[in-house]
Amino acid sequence: MPGLPPQLINTAFASLRKTLNSYYPLSNCTWEAFRSICRCREIEKGVPLYSAGEVPTTFSYVYRGLFRIYVMDERGNEYNKNFFPEGRFPGAMAALLKGEPSRFTIDALEDSIIIEIDHQGYRQLLNTFDDLKRYHIQ
Repeated sequence: MPGLPPQLINTAFASLRKTLNSYYPLSNCTWEAFRSICRCREIEKGVPLYSAGEVPTTFSYVYRGLFRIYVMDERGNEYNKNFFPEGRFPGAMAALLKGEPSRFTIDALEDSIIIEIDHQGYRQLLNTFDDLKRYHIQ
């Protein structure tokens, strides 16, 4: 799959910044540090963003598309827990915080564009930037 055009990447990051700032305004310095721990990528419909049984290292921002988070029982029945439309942040947060395999799968219901955010980098930035702390609290 070819890379995303720079203009689309810039637009996706502008959308992310607008979303973050709607909770608490981030300084340019904080924003640049935050952006450095992110990468923009495409996810095709039906492809898992995060899979059950794997230890996640990132969470994401949905710029374009739709995702669902679900759990599967021992018989193979799927149970939806939540949906993540554009502007939301899908991730297996409990697994990220504990460093454990996720019980959930998050997959794309549409061809999508996401910004992946490195969780460890994010936690380090929280210790550095007070405005990011305030965003996180909000």
